[in-house]
Amino acid sequence: MRIVDTPADERGTPALTLARIEERLRAHAPLPLPVPDGVTRAAVLVLLRDGPEGPEILLTQRSHDVRDHKGQVSFPGGAAEDSDADPTATAVREAAEEVGLDPAAVRMVGRLDDYVTITNYHVTPVVAFGAFDGLSARTDEITDVFPFPLAFMADPSHVERAPGAGMGRKEDILFVQFGDPFVWGATARILNNLLEIVT
Repeated sequence: MRIVDTPADERGTPALTLARIEERLRAHAPLPLPVPDGVTRAAVLVLLRDGPEGPEILLTQRSHDVRDHKGQVSFPGGAAEDSDADPTATAVREAAEEVGLDPAAVRMVGRLDDYVTITNYHVTPVVAFGAFDGLSARTDEITDVFPFPLAFMADPSHVERAPGAGMGRKEDILFVQFGDPFVWGATARILNNLLEIVT
């Protein structure tokens, strides 16, 4: 995959590019979190590609037939299975099942910090680069697949915050309106973590 870097913007902030994302992730030591009793191990795939306005991330719209996170925007991913060697294996397996990902067509570049959701999932986000061509909803758990431009969330005017608490922590709940779907909860937090690492 060709990765093109671009100069900083007029404020001197380094531009969001795949090259910068990879550089910062290679230097980032992901923050691991313990897995509390009763919490399910899970992993998600943060899949990026070059888009017209910079890096885009593949997001999915969950159906209302799933047990948790009904109708929410999410990353491909899910609960770990005993046969999974590690979180990367979990994320890739789930993405193959949900959106038809070819594991050989992506390149792993790093991990983000672990995150424990208020619905009792210990999530490890795995970052990869690859094309979105041919990816679509392949299970009843997913109703749509779409690209999300990372630069959209990097604009603070697109992010609303509301006080929240859960899992022994206090943190704002983030809401990002993006057309009809809005990105919030753990998905928005993971995207925010990526932006914090990169910028």
